[in-house]
Amino acid sequence: KSRCRTLPIAHFILDSSDHSHKHRHEVWVITEGKGISVVDGMTEEVQAGDVISLMAGCKHKLIAKTDLHVVEVQLGKDISVDDKEKFDE
Repeated sequence: KSRCRTLPIAHFILDSSDHSHKHRHEVWVITEGKGISVVDGMTEEVQAGDVISLMAGCKHKLIAKTDLHVVEVQLGKDISVDDKEKFDE
């Protein structure tokens, strides 16, 4: 089972905290804008055309520097909004 959705992330309302998922992998495709991805503590500038692969269990977040549009593909046997562990910063 997989699901795909487009996430428009406005830089002025983004409140992304570190989180992880136990039961799903994610793939982010940046379609517009610029931002910063943080995956297991590694920080990288991202822009339109970039693809970020996130394995289940890795801690991650996305920070928009401009209006940022992302296609998020969720892959796994159990895709649920309950599959999210947040971490304090």
